[in-house]
Amino acid sequence: MKEAEIPKISSSICQKCDTPLDPKTGYCPNCGSEQKILMMKCCNCERPIKADSTFCLYCGAVQKTATIHCSNCGHELYKEERFICPSCKIPINPAFVNLPPVHKKMLPVYINLNDWKIIPLILYLIYALAHFVMTLILQIALYVEGAETGSQVMIGFFSLIAFVRLLLIICLLGWLRMKKWGIIGSAVILLAELIFLHSIIALLLLLYAFYALLFRWQSFD
Repeated sequence: MKEAEIPKISSSICQKCDTPLDPKTGYCPNCGSEQKILMMKCCNCERPIKADSTFCLYCGAVQKTATIHCSNCGHELYKEERFICPSCKIPINPAFVNLPPVHKKMLPVYINLNDWKIIPLILYLIYALAHFVMTLILQIALYVEGAETGSQVMIGFFSLIAFVRLLLIICLLGWLRMKKWGIIGSAVILLAELIFLHSIIALLLLLYAFYALLFRWQSFD
């Protein structure tokens, strides 16, 4: 079945009395007649879309009447350019162009390694990974050598903290990339993360010291 022809709308005026219309209202303020939804054809796939659309809901093409700029570098986008900015190669922000949910899922996860603002995060991620691996190896070595239970428990605590730190840094990389925070924001987040983790370590040490003292008092009795 052939799709019905939908004419392009040249102006938003009442179809009955030619009064200028507000795109957000469905009735003419002059004569009160109900207005049909303003539609036009997509310039790429020719499917019907709303007249004020900047992107086609079906193929994602930028419409000829829309002037859209990349939210990262400001490059002007044209109808041939879909979801990736041809200038900076960064995905177009879905919140900036209001893409439908199906297109948001199609956007690739992208971290620009040339962005010097995330270099501290990359270095800290490498450090967190190395710290976790070293504590895990030490934990295995103590278990194989039959070390004291207290030593194994302490290294186990540090292994757990190192693992949590690794997960936090991975999450921070994605979150900071989406928020587009600069080097100051990254430093503040990392400082807060370090204070938080070291507070947990200090608390665990105090609990272990209290347990050890309690165990010794029971031994003296």
